[in-house]
Amino acid sequence: YAHNAVIRNLGIENSYFETRGNYAGAVVGVFSSLANDRSEIYCCFARDNYISANKFVGGFAGEIITINSTAKMNITNCYTSDSYIESFLGQYVGGFSGLIQSAGAYTLIRNCYSNNLIYIYADEPIAAIFSGDIIRVNSSEISIYECYCYCDTMWGAFSYYSEDSDIATPVEGVTIRKVIG
Repeated sequence: YAHNAVIRNLGIENSYFETRGNYAGAVVGVFSSLANDRSEIYCCFARDNYISANKFVGGFAGEIITINSTAKMNITNCYTSDSYIESFLGQYVGGFSGLIQSAGAYTLIRNCYSNNLIYIYADEPIAAIFSGDIIRVNSSEISIYECYCYCDTMWGAFSYYSEDSDIATPVEGVTIRKVIG
């Protein structure tokens, strides 16, 4: 868990993250910015990792959350690749982040990519190859620019891919530009 943090130039390789609980990511389980905070992750990567949790699991972060109109979150020039992401409940699972959530705040994700294998042991997952879901409430702004995502996915015993599930269902107030999936 990292709150009101600045993380720069960090690399996580060949590591094993497993919990029977929630919130798992190679760089951080939960990355948050609350009232009057400014949180930032810059030039970080995670590759060749094993990440496993019930829900809120991603190759980079389990959950990215920004709350309150004075809070700001920036994640820039980061990537996750060649990792195995596993979820037993299949809720909020993504190649980059399990969930991106903003409530009355500003969140920017720029020039990031994800290229992993996602395996889910659930019949009806809430998952996508970049972020399992994006939730925006109370006049929030979420901007995702110049990001790339490609993940192989296995839901239960069968493969699943949908071109319209690269990021998440479009949400009013979420700006997504140049996302290649």
